Amino acid sequence: MGEQKEQRGISHSLTDKAGQQKKLHPLLIIVLILVGFALFNALSENSITGFMVFSDQNLSNESTLSNESNESTLSNQSTFLNRAITNQSNDSFVKEGVQEGEIPILQTEPAPASSPAESTQHEANTSDFTLQPPEFFPQICVGPSPDCDAACGVGLGYKDTVSQSCFTDAGCSISCGGANAPPNVSQVLPINGQTKEPDSKMNISATVTDSGTISIVYVNISRPRITLVYRINLSAAGSNYSNSYTVHNITGQYNLTYFANDTSGASNKSITTRFNVTDTLSPPVTDPKPSPAAKTVQVDTTIAVGANATDPTNVSGFPLPHANITRPNVSQVYTLNLTQQGAGGGINFSKSYRVRNISGLHNITFFFKDNFNNINKTITTSITAVDTVGPIVSDSTPLHSQSRGINVSVNLSINATDALNISIVYANITRPGIVLPFRVNLSREGTTNNFSARYKIHNITGLYNITFFANDTRGNINFTNSTNISVTDTAAPSARYRAPVPQSTKEANASIGVSFNVSELVNVSTAYANITRPNISTIYRLNLTLGQASGPIRNMSASYLVQRTPGKYNFTFWANDLSGNILSSSTLNFTNITVQDTTAPGIIARGPTPQSSKEVNASLMVSWNLSEVVNISLAYVNVTRPNISTMYRLNVTLGQNAGDTRNMSGSYIVQRTPGKYNLTIWANDTSGNILSNTALN
Repeated sequence: MGEQKEQRGISHSLTDKAGQQKKLHPLLIIVLILVGFALFNALSENSITGFMVFSDQNLSNESTLSNESNESTLSNQSTFLNRAITNQSNDSFVKEGVQEGEIPILQTEPAPASSPAESTQHEANTSDFTLQPPEFFPQICVGPSPDCDAACGVGLGYKDTVSQSCFTDAGCSISCGGANAPPNVSQVLPINGQTKEPDSKMNISATVTDSGTISIVYVNISRPRITLVYRINLSAAGSNYSNSYTVHNITGQYNLTYFANDTSGASNKSITTRFNVTDTLSPPVTDPKPSPAAKTVQVDTTIAVGANATDPTNVSGFPLPHANITRPNVSQVYTLNLTQQGAGGGINFSKSYRVRNISGLHNITFFFKDNFNNINKTITTSITAVDTVGPIVSDSTPLHSQSRGINVSVNLSINATDALNISIVYANITRPGIVLPFRVNLSREGTTNNFSARYKIHNITGLYNITFFANDTRGNINFTNSTNISVTDTAAPSARYRAPVPQSTKEANASIGVSFNVSELVNVSTAYANITRPNISTIYRLNLTLGQASGPIRNMSASYLVQRTPGKYNFTFWANDLSGNILSSSTLNFTNITVQDTTAPGIIARGPTPQSSKEVNASLMVSWNLSEVVNISLAYVNVTRPNISTMYRLNVTLGQNAGDTRNMSGSYIVQRTPGKYNLTIWANDTSGNILSNTALN
């Protein structure tokens, strides 16, 4: 207390150059008291900013001005020592009604230490005065003061105009208490030197007592690297004053100074404490996406991966916020760097991720780090990737509704892609009038997505519907792509082989085979041969029978009995298919033969009967039947008689045909000479063939 008086008041004694104190003259003391009264009244009546003057002799040894006994340096408490004051003698910032929050500071430099030369100069010139901040007004005791009668005795007390304390003398040297001592501040929280986390809530409190009434209690907080002081007003609960404070997001040392004012103007701002703020907690991470865990998603689709992350000291540094994704049967972990979303930077960190073409469980672990290397890697989620979508198909051929001919080869193709592998691609073809579909398997063309095959159109006209099937390795099928073709028959049948062989020779009245092979894919409706014969104007039509098919070849045939007229026979083949196409006129649909007669007439029956007996001079019918298809030019009988050397010739008459048989006959009068008569039959046809010498003639 005595030290404070030496620092803050004008002493009633002087110190000589030898360091010995000398008593002041009583008259000088009275003068100083009167000056103090005058200044006090002036301050009270005019309500102006007050200051006191004093000799710098008593300050010559003070290199550092202390605010309170607990404030060691001006620099540590500059926020409180360098404030402008108003019309009250006590600190204006401890008045009631001042709000919490940032408080601007009027910065001043502390008074420099005096050098020995300056001290000597000050001692020689005691009239020098120095303006000081209001906290350093010298004590001036005025009295006797009725306010101090209770403490010092009636008529014995002097009241300090600054601290309102009571002293027994006008020199303010001996205290006897006072009518208004400063509030007592104790049991402050937080405890000096505690450690707190950024953005954490803490309780700031103190026990404050006073002989009078407390007007306000607050705490000024100085923070690392911030000029403005942060103020928190404390609320009373009895003698305890407290409030909650959310620690700012700044690490370092926080200094707290407690201020307590009573309604009489006495204040206490001597109590301080401090705490340190360090960041040891990893960033809080919430709301991981996708959710819920093990959510089912389609392979080869894009999803959002992200989470909300907050931290008092910012989520930053290296590595960047990211998610590690493990996939089924893949040893390498996929790292997805996350981007902070929102204008100005939000709390959400996310990025799009395309699910790989691997079905199964994909585990996702989030990594967030703050500026103090605190890492949170405890938050996880997952997805279950499935393949439920069939392959995607496009660009099928042949194009829809195109026309094709029968028995031609067409290209079937389609493009097919899938999130997983394609297992098989094929086409089902439905044909007119056939229930069962025809399947054509398609093959991949190299490393492309095209699958193709060749298909030879069947020998059926009409609409062919083609449906493509694409299966992936998960059994998903796409059969949505189809096309069709119209199959028509515009090609006429063609002859590949014919009989008889052209320019061959055939016997008259002989049966020959007439045939030809037709290259016709659709059924032949009719086939025949037109035959022209020698010396006959009428064309003979020979209908042919449809034979069995051998691949695309079908045989057409019939038997033809050659006429009895020798000469050249021409054969022209005709064939129509079911589409109305007619066999083209080509060399292969024509042949010819030359018919000749090389067979002598033959006897089928004759009369009279051999070895029979006849009467002489009787009329005998001589006849025979000839097997001759060509006309007989001449027929007769040579008759030898008994004992007559001359041969008798009997001409016979040509009778009617009966199929292939012709009868020849004549009447003969038997001679009167008995004996054996021999009859030899002769016949020539128009081809010069003579009846053979056989027993029957």
